[in-house]
Amino acid sequence: MPRSPPSVFGMNREYTGNSYIFVPHIGRHDGAIRAINIVHRGLDGIVEWRAARDVSDAAEPLLHAEVRVDGAAVPLGPLQLERLDGWIPRFESQLGADIRLAMTICAPAGYEALARGTIIRFELENRGAVARTVDIALSGNWAWTLHCIGSTRPLRGDNRLIVGTRREGFALEAGGGGTGAALAVACGVREPRLEVSRDDGAFEPVAGVLEREAPNGTPLHFRIGHRLTVAGRRRASMVFAIAGGQERDGALHTARRLAAQDAGRIIQDARIEATRIGRRTSSHAPLELIRRNLLFAVYAGTARAIDDDRLYPVASRVLDHGPCAVVDEHDVLLGTMPALTLAEPFLARELLLRMFELYSDRAGTHLRYLSGGVLAPGFSLARFCAYVHALDSYVRDAADPSLAAEPLVQDVIREMDDWLWGRLHRDIFLGITDVGPGGDPPEYPVTTVDNVRAWLFCKGLGAHWQVRDGEPPARFRDAADELAAAIWQHCVVQHDGAPVFAGSVDLAGNAAIYDDPEGSLRWLPHLGFCDIDDPVWTNTLELFHSSDYPLWRTGRVAEGLASRDSGGRASFAALCADLVTGRRERALEILSRLDLPGGIACRTYDTDSGEAADGPWSAAHAGLLAWTLLRDPAAARLKVAK
Repeated sequence: MPRSPPSVFGMNREYTGNSYIFVPHIGRHDGAIRAINIVHRGLDGIVEWRAARDVSDAAEPLLHAEVRVDGAAVPLGPLQLERLDGWIPRFESQLGADIRLAMTICAPAGYEALARGTIIRFELENRGAVARTVDIALSGNWAWTLHCIGSTRPLRGDNRLIVGTRREGFALEAGGGGTGAALAVACGVREPRLEVSRDDGAFEPVAGVLEREAPNGTPLHFRIGHRLTVAGRRRASMVFAIAGGQERDGALHTARRLAAQDAGRIIQDARIEATRIGRRTSSHAPLELIRRNLLFAVYAGTARAIDDDRLYPVASRVLDHGPCAVVDEHDVLLGTMPALTLAEPFLARELLLRMFELYSDRAGTHLRYLSGGVLAPGFSLARFCAYVHALDSYVRDAADPSLAAEPLVQDVIREMDDWLWGRLHRDIFLGITDVGPGGDPPEYPVTTVDNVRAWLFCKGLGAHWQVRDGEPPARFRDAADELAAAIWQHCVVQHDGAPVFAGSVDLAGNAAIYDDPEGSLRWLPHLGFCDIDDPVWTNTLELFHSSDYPLWRTGRVAEGLASRDSGGRASFAALCADLVTGRRERALEILSRLDLPGGIACRTYDTDSGEAADGPWSAAHAGLLAWTLLRDPAAARLKVAK
């Protein structure tokens, strides 16, 4: 079996999070937190707190631990990392001869109000016979508050460092008036030591309330901590909590309450949750790779907004990905949803209902804001049809037919049944699209892959449409056979004397022989449209894997299918498609050679270096990878009727 990519184990950063808060950069060498973010519905995006605008392993940390033993500063020394259940980082270090320190960063499981943050638990073990005093503090260096939708930019407004009347900790508040957000840091003791830096850089105690304001990008330094006495041969612990909110008061209250909870129970519950989500992993595939991507799809592909508690799909909660807080129906419904159905079916149900509720009024739009508005216009037939495809897959894989009976779902599929009629060609029973699965306009308006998705739409409509008294039947209820016949008649063309599937046609004799990697023709047998040994399909794949096809890339490390605008980089989605076809073993071999940051899927990779290129840390592709690795490859070999 191929090895897991080296970056799964060799990356210099860790990450963790839950539905409310995400910690995308924790240094493996120092345990320092360099970024924390939340999703904010009012801002239609992600808000992230950092010390440095560009985060790297060497960048100034947002929060890091400082330890003094008997008054003397002690470096944390070499850290030993253990990743608990694939998701929760725990660091251990020896402080001098006697003191052993363990630091665990854990975001609570569940969706209660106390889950709006993360805890940092320090555990001390005095292995000597003499009592020792240990000062533990979190030192903060906050300079930047960033806002990401399709791109990342500084959040408008000044940053404010605040200590309230209760003196429970610091609030890091940015923006304001409904367009702001806050992060709070608290300590699990009644009277923590609070300090801020003077102009000369030295720290001084905070006396009373405090509010310091600085332009975004100007550092604000603070420190919160407490002194413990650890008796000989005894243990002690201290807990810090970091919580998010839409303003200072809510963030501080949540952080204070979270810090006062039983940290051991929080960590235990989070471990149980991570284990439950990852329970689908199989000994027949790379375990660590599956588990990391499955957990990433759950926690970085969906989020609950800090200001309205509702669930939203996101492209990624790691800003390195690029366009993080955009909603692409193709990615969500065909990438994230299948993984969630396997790992967290209740969350998958909620997400699918959310998609029907918030985004189906303009179904098929290329890109959307979190709020549902149009970010990038252009109708995509594949995205439109993905709603019914996702519904059908969920009902089957989660064994939950009740979702299809929801009044909202029935209302939406009726609207879609009417609306799709207007997207048909005026003379031939095939659908027209403005953009393909990858988001680019096709050369001709009738694409093969999109119409196969429309064929699936018809089949799903027939399965899930529930007849209401006095209404006419669905237009497309019995249309699957007619649509399939039209695809075979008009979307199969001759190339060098052999029939192949065209990428797109104009129904006037012109065709483009091209494969959109994000919605590759290699999916057709898995979707049930043709047999895996169908000569038209095998001819098509043979062509696309040959030197005659300019977008098939063969490099020093890997090979793969590229799109026209990818700069020659290969598509990760097309590689995932190979995992459910007869090329599974070859795809596993290529996968083992890729250097994926954190072992998490990307959008494209360089075939020469094997490194992730555009769109690293992609939640939808992480879900797609986990789902295809767990998928029984024998399912792709089943014979189907055309």
